[in-house]
Amino acid sequence: MRKNGRLLSLLVLCTVLVVLSMSAPAAEEGSGVPGTYGGYLFSKLDNIGTKSEGRSYYLQLWDDSEIHIIKNGILWQSDPELDALLDTKVTITGIMEDGQLRYTKIEPFKW
Repeated sequence: MRKNGRLLSLLVLCTVLVVLSMSAPAAEEGSGVPGTYGGYLFSKLDNIGTKSEGRSYYLQLWDDSEIHIIKNGILWQSDPELDALLDTKVTITGIMEDGQLRYTKIEPFKW
């Protein structure tokens, strides 16, 4: 019984440390230094009813806040790299610019 309690405590501690490390950005906004962010990648339809209608991409962080992702491409076109991982948990590396993330690398989230 005592051994199971210690194991459970260790497991909870490890889980808390992982969640805290993923929710804290590695770089400050506007610093020009790449930061790594983890969360859920999703999109919204933007500029509805105009010639510029297209997807806007967002990363929902573990604390439920959202970061707008600046896509690589033209306003109304989809970003194939982001589309491939849409609606999944991802890890994104990029630079924060005016509250938006200009990504340089995106990959599936690894536990």
